[in-house]
Amino acid sequence: MDTNKMREEFEAWVLREYPNQIIGRFNNGEYCSTTVEHCWLAWQASRAATGWHPMESCPKHVEVLFYREDCGVISGQLTCADTFMTDKERDSGEYSEEEQYSEDAWCYGPDGVERLDGDLVPTHWMPYPAEPEVAP
Repeated sequence: MDTNKMREEFEAWVLREYPNQIIGRFNNGEYCSTTVEHCWLAWQASRAATGWHPMESCPKHVEVLFYREDCGVISGQLTCADTFMTDKERDSGEYSEEEQYSEDAWCYGPDGVERLDGDLVPTHWMPYPAEPEVAP
């Protein structure tokens, strides 16, 4: 969700819940009220923690869930090939530095780790959900 839309929703919520609150902002974008500013920071954090995000915001070198319309949800990470290469593959000279170190989306498929490039690049990502608590 873009920040302007999120800010509009937040300000509408503040005015609905606290109708006497004045929503003013300083030139740097911070709210004049410390309470409103802290609520805004919490509002942003709560929305960033869940749901699907555009690939531009995907963290690097962290396992996440990817989404592509043609195949649904897949497990992978945004990283470089060097992460998965053996010393033998690195030393073979078969792969250029760009092929080894450019950051791409990679998934874990039935044939091992696969680069997702071109039409295969995921459109969205989200963090793995927390593991469930299992009763002993």
